[in-house]
Amino acid sequence: MIFVTVGAQIPFDRLIRVVDQWAAHNGRDDVFAQIGEGAWCPEYIEWTAMLSPIDFRERMREADIIVAHAGTGSIFSALELGKPILVMPRRAVLNETRNEHQLATVQRFCASRNVSVAMDESELLERLEHLQELALTERIGPYASKQLLMKLQAFFNDVQEVSDASVETTGMISVIVPAHNEETVIVQCLESLLNGAPPSELEIIVSCNGCTDKTAKIARGFGAPVRVLETDKPSKIVALNAGDEVACSDLRFYIDADVVIGFNSIRQMAVALERGDGLVAYPEVHINFKATSWLVWAYYKVWTQLPYNRTGVGTGVYALSREGRKRFSVFPDVIADDGFVRALFQADERIRVKGAYSTVRPPANLWSLIKTNTRSRLGGYQLLELFPDMPVLDAKSFREILGFLMKSPLLWLCMPVYVFVNWFTRLRARKQHKSVKQFHWERDESRRVKTHSE
Repeated sequence: MIFVTVGAQIPFDRLIRVVDQWAAHNGRDDVFAQIGEGAWCPEYIEWTAMLSPIDFRERMREADIIVAHAGTGSIFSALELGKPILVMPRRAVLNETRNEHQLATVQRFCASRNVSVAMDESELLERLEHLQELALTERIGPYASKQLLMKLQAFFNDVQEVSDASVETTGMISVIVPAHNEETVIVQCLESLLNGAPPSELEIIVSCNGCTDKTAKIARGFGAPVRVLETDKPSKIVALNAGDEVACSDLRFYIDADVVIGFNSIRQMAVALERGDGLVAYPEVHINFKATSWLVWAYYKVWTQLPYNRTGVGTGVYALSREGRKRFSVFPDVIADDGFVRALFQADERIRVKGAYSTVRPPANLWSLIKTNTRSRLGGYQLLELFPDMPVLDAKSFREILGFLMKSPLLWLCMPVYVFVNWFTRLRARKQHKSVKQFHWERDESRRVKTHSE
């Protein structure tokens, strides 16, 4: 199959016309083109105006040969997949682009045996007539080499001393996303992580565990820097350890698939850890109450205001510095991985990074909230049983909490809900802890259902 692409920004009718005429003359029915929003449409080849990133990557993967404009994204995607590629540059003098940057691109690749270049329509037609002579390209890696990164870092250090954390470099960051049947939320999670992220600075490992849906396929569709692992056993701990085994960086982030956090927040947390502010870091948490009941809102209205929740309680995201990750070898087989990690560090070793935000969706209804909190409490009981000498739970003074709430009259109306949920989930968790040897994971599906606005 021949895949033709002109990129997502502007059409390139000159290229598409030549390919369409060539296909008609040679009776080729194996050509598919992404043509952009142009005024002219092909008559003989199959085409579409636009493709989603996932569909684009799949077309690239399935293609035998790629024909494209001289965009670096198309070229590097082909080289990464080891696909023969034929390119023709857009020309600014023909109003096909803003400047002649694609001429500079093809001049750079003219000497390369991995990319075939046609400078105009006649050369393109000639190259198409000899497609069988295009050699399979040598694959390139998804990341920049260490030598290039070192040279770039040295260059920028010579230009200016960067003090702003928003542009401070931290090197490679490894993000591990354990995922079990997360096809409804994985796209939003990965898109937020990748938005604005230099490929050389971020490695995302989606560790699929026991998935029976399209989670793995969707994640693979993103391409580099996303990597996908698959294990048969539905276990978050197995997924975390599998991700740790292949992660390239000692700076580790662990992010639930139903959490949304942007790259700028990831970088801010990484900078804080590299600076030595702490050994484990959490973002500030924004809770998206859309499509949740009033009872759930009332519970979280109290929960988010409690003092001990402002000092390092993770909600689906935590990051470990190089030194912090040395506190343990592998994740033990526990319910609450975040509780285990939190208990390894003193309060002054845990930091919540101001300006770094994650967005989570709470359970949609009271019963889902009860199941979620039961699991959390059961995880705490398990940790106390397995690690009796470990300070699993932060000390909470009821008098301190009550005194804090008395200063906030607006929370009084919400208190009955908060007290009931705490009492009932504690009762339920203790009963389960005594009666069952093996914990049955009560997964909250309510926040994995897409709303109409998404």
